[in-house]
Amino acid sequence: MLSLATATGLWFFVNTGDGTEDRTMRVKLEARNLPAELVVTNALTEHVELRVSGPSVIVAAIDPRRLKGVVDLSNAQPPRVREGLGEANFSLPRKVQVKRIVPSWAIFDVDRLVTRTVAVRLERRGDPRPGQRIGGVEIVPERVTVTGPAQVVEAMKDLPTRPVELGSLDESAQLEVELETSGGVVRAQPAKVLVRFDVETVHEERRIPRVAVGADDAGAWSASPGSVAVVVRGPRESLDRLALDDGSVYVDVGGRAPGTSFRARPRVRLPEDVELVRVEPDEVSVQPARPRGNAGARVERRP
Repeated sequence: MLSLATATGLWFFVNTGDGTEDRTMRVKLEARNLPAELVVTNALTEHVELRVSGPSVIVAAIDPRRLKGVVDLSNAQPPRVREGLGEANFSLPRKVQVKRIVPSWAIFDVDRLVTRTVAVRLERRGDPRPGQRIGGVEIVPERVTVTGPAQVVEAMKDLPTRPVELGSLDESAQLEVELETSGGVVRAQPAKVLVRFDVETVHEERRIPRVAVGADDAGAWSASPGSVAVVVRGPRESLDRLALDDGSVYVDVGGRAPGTSFRARPRVRLPEDVELVRVEPDEVSVQPARPRGNAGARVERRP
């Protein structure tokens, strides 16, 4: 009897106690039962202002974040659906009535759902590191399957990737890159592609003027002209630190008879990552060095 009295009192309080209350809430609309061959491209009416009335204790307990306005799109036809809204669209507690809905219509843009295959386009950002260049790019797979609204998919020429920062690439880099799906309007299969970059070192040329020409038999021979210009090719960093000291450019006099003159191509000693392009001039004249000492001094004779 005590339980029955408690339940009766609670029912009386909920349904008649504490008076009635009006409340206005912002409620999100949700489309349901859309045919499988269609897709909603734009919800022109995403929320409505819902004014309800009912027992104060019940109205106060309604959580607008959980309350949904359900719109049945089972009979939808492209390109636009317009559905009137009423109390049946909202799952409200008993004793709570809808007094006003603004706007009173739900409007959705819909389109046919289509699938086709398109090429993948690599989106690049920035430049490679100094002294590097991109020699080649391989995308696997080169084509993907996209599904989405007909108006979007049929106009697509290709599907771009998320931008790749070229300055972050190492030699022969291989990255897994996501595809750009227009904010989720389009679905891609697969959603990522593998991109292989062939990163090459840029070789430059440098001309070094007035480099002295020596001989591998120091002091016995001399070259004319005594200096040449050397043109080399290699990575920028290697060229920046290259220094051609004495002995870097020389002529080979091996097997030459003493006292003879001849012409020869200068040779150049270079680091392994630097190659010789040319020497200017490409030949020099080599002759015996003049003897040093007092061979040319005047001799005084005494009687």
